[in-house]
Amino acid sequence: MKTKLSKIFSKCFSDGSTFKIRLGAVDLNDISQGLEKQVSRIYIHPSYTTFKAYDMALLYFSTPIVMNEYIRTACLSSQQFYQELLAKDSDVECYVTGWGRTEKVVFSNDLPSKLQMTKIYLIDYQDCKKIWTFGIQNTTVCIDNANPGLPVCNVST
Repeated sequence: MKTKLSKIFSKCFSDGSTFKIRLGAVDLNDISQGLEKQVSRIYIHPSYTTFKAYDMALLYFSTPIVMNEYIRTACLSSQQFYQELLAKDSDVECYVTGWGRTEKVVFSNDLPSKLQMTKIYLIDYQDCKKIWTFGIQNTTVCIDNANPGLPVCNVST
């Protein structure tokens, strides 16, 4: 399978920026890992505002990306999909990954060079709205971090 399109968080970009993306890498310090691609166009969701809903951008590449063992597609699901999972099983286990902040570096500019992963659990949307009385959109997917040593942070992408 080949593609010339990728999804990423809008907060990662500013207008007029040019970027290269490294795909399939686990250690940012090892330049031999992964595949580097030049981004030819960036489309930020028109309704995006900082730390609100619609935090999505589409990246177009000038040449196709060939999928392999380390480069694969990911499905994007809706809040409704997660609520249906919770209705079947109250302990839905998921994982998030990224190079964002961890508890170990929360007050530092240093970010981990190796890809981090932590287990999370889904929280019912209505319960989430009771806990967080502001900023919860009908598209919000609420989670509980299963590993306090590797928190999911709003700057982890």
